[in-house]
Amino acid sequence: MVNASKPISDPDTDLHCGVDDLFPICAVTLSQRLCDKQSNTNPSGKKCVIGMSKCTTSPVSVADTIVKAQLSNDSPDAQITGVRNFNVSCSQLCTEPDDASKVISNSIISCAKPDVDCSFDNTSASDFRYGIKGITCSSREEKPPYSPRRVLQSNPSSVPVANRFPVSALERRYYAVFCRLGLSERYQCMTAIIYRKVRCSYLSLGRSLMPRGHVNNFLISALCRKLYDDCHPSVSKKHYFFCYIGENILKYNNKDQFRLIQNAFKGASLAKKIDECRLLFFPICHCKHWFLFVVDLQNHLFVFMDSLFSMKSLYQVVVRGLLVGNFKQLWKEIVDPEYSFDNFRIVYPAMPRQGNGHDCGVFVMKCMEIWTPGADLRDYFLVVNIPNIRVQYANQLFFSSKNTADKSLVNQLFREGKFHGVRKSITSGSNDDQAIKK
Repeated sequence: MVNASKPISDPDTDLHCGVDDLFPICAVTLSQRLCDKQSNTNPSGKKCVIGMSKCTTSPVSVADTIVKAQLSNDSPDAQITGVRNFNVSCSQLCTEPDDASKVISNSIISCAKPDVDCSFDNTSASDFRYGIKGITCSSREEKPPYSPRRVLQSNPSSVPVANRFPVSALERRYYAVFCRLGLSERYQCMTAIIYRKVRCSYLSLGRSLMPRGHVNNFLISALCRKLYDDCHPSVSKKHYFFCYIGENILKYNNKDQFRLIQNAFKGASLAKKIDECRLLFFPICHCKHWFLFVVDLQNHLFVFMDSLFSMKSLYQVVVRGLLVGNFKQLWKEIVDPEYSFDNFRIVYPAMPRQGNGHDCGVFVMKCMEIWTPGADLRDYFLVVNIPNIRVQYANQLFFSSKNTADKSLVNQLFREGKFHGVRKSITSGSNDDQAIKK
């Protein structure tokens, strides 16, 4: 495609050439001479050449522009064959691609298929990293539609130390009231939380979430019910089992435990069949230590989240063997006798590590709330966030719209302000429990 204009013969006239003397963009060929159709294509009657430089004296073909080209007087002239429409050319390129573009297009479409195989290494919790395998275009067995598409490797040092769980002064003041009621011999047995049939006293709420408080099973059950009510299993495709269910799976050896687990599985299936769910959460307290056992039915994983013990520790070696073996047996006897666990793997996701012997329950609560397959929990919270997480959970569980318990006692103590003298010692983690007992 070149511009054809009248030849430059007079420098004075070239500076004043009009628009009518210029030709539109044309397709050129070298097979015929321009003079054959000069009367139809050039009204000015002047011979057209391919060249805009003043030094050009004769038309030069595209093939003659190579280094060895020899200019001659009998070089063929260019012929204007017509004006090509840009939109038509684009349409032809799109509808009739050449072989190279077909190969590239097919490669892109094939590699865009959502068949991603995420690899999980069975390493210790401190050294564990999720791996990323390249996308392949093979016709393997179809993967589940909700499998993790991409897993990013995280570096703990890149996580900012800034507090990600800010709490207001009002929340801290209410938190002081909960801690005071949990230590009060007069009020600690009163009911603080009622989620339908799940109840939790001020003793469980206040003492579990106060600084250095060890979370008890009643508070974990309250959180399981809250997570259930916040997002129904039919939507979330998750089931949160009370802690005694996981503990009985761990210690399973008699018919009474079998009936208990069977009733729990059947009761959960009334909301959403457990074999159609993606994740099953089992918080477990063993030897006064909390950890989380998750069955990922979608990605075929047995997941263990422990903020204290690693995969190679004796504690995890024992509980892992019992839990996995007993769960397989119970599943086949209660849910599906033909279900195969042969392709299930055991993984320990990367997560923050607790710095004391009291925070394991809070770690389990946060893992139940935010963990998804492929997530690095260190990107969501750190051990320095645990004090504020305690404050948030106390307020969220108590002031939830699902909590039907009487809140007048807390509001009365808050208005009277009797806790102001001890609020600092509570929120700062003082060991002087006598200062906040009534």
